[in-house]
Amino acid sequence: MKGRPGGEEGATRLLFRLLRECRYFPFQLALALLSLIGLGAAQLALPWAVKRWVEGPLTQGSAVDIRPLTTFALLIIGCLALFMLT
Repeated sequence: MKGRPGGEEGATRLLFRLLRECRYFPFQLALALLSLIGLGAAQLALPWAVKRWVEGPLTQGSAVDIRPLTTFALLIIGCLALFMLT
């Protein structure tokens, strides 16, 4: 509705103001974008690693195959923690 302070005009002005302010912080914006991409990739990789773990070593009982998958899962968890802190 036009004329309301919280209407579309107010939201559009707010968006343009935020975009103008983002020009002054390109490094922080790039870091936030990189962090979001990294979190998304890690969240997709972790269930995939668990699926491989369940389908492979857990059903066949081979302890030798567990080590690489566990290392990969720990690496993913480390990436998740790193990207959450940035």
